[in-house]
Amino acid sequence: MVKATDNTDQYASYSFIFVYPDDKNWDKYLEMCFEYLNESWSKVFSDKRIMKDYEKQLKERFFQKNRYFLFLKKRNKTVGLANLYFHEDSLFVAEYYIVPDERRQKTGYKSFLNIIRWAKDKAKNIKIEVDKDLENANNFWLSFNCTLDNLGKRNVYIIMLS
Repeated sequence: MVKATDNTDQYASYSFIFVYPDDKNWDKYLEMCFEYLNESWSKVFSDKRIMKDYEKQLKERFFQKNRYFLFLKKRNKTVGLANLYFHEDSLFVAEYYIVPDERRQKTGYKSFLNIIRWAKDKAKNIKIEVDKDLENANNFWLSFNCTLDNLGKRNVYIIMLS
C-alpha cells in the first residue's frame, strides 16, 4: 500500500493499493470498472457481455507491462479506482473513478495527489484525456494546476511533475 509520505499531512488517510489480474481483488475491480463505464458511457457499456471483452483487454494491457490498476482508499475503505500506464516520459490516466457517495468531498482530489507523489520519480508529466461533454470530469481535472489542450476531439490535461 502506498501512503502519503508525511503522517502529519492532511492527506495521510488517503492511499492506494495495486490490483493484479490474478489476485483476490480483481473481480471487485472489474465490478467497479463496470459501474464507472456504465455511468459515463451507458449506451456503450450497458451489456455485461461487453465487460468480458473489456476484462480480456485489461489483462492483455497488464501483461504488456507498465500498466497499473489501483484501488483508491480512504481510511482503508475502497472509494475508487485508477487505470494508469506509462508511455515514454508520461503517465497516462486511462480511467479514474470515485464512487458517488465520496464525490464533492475532495476524495478524488486528495487520492490523486498520492498518485502524483508516486509518479514524480517515474514520469515527467501526467496526461489525462477526457470527452469534452463530460462536464464534471473536465471540471475535476481543471482543479489541478495543469495545461489544457482542447484542440482535438477530446480535452487533454497535462500535469507537469518536475
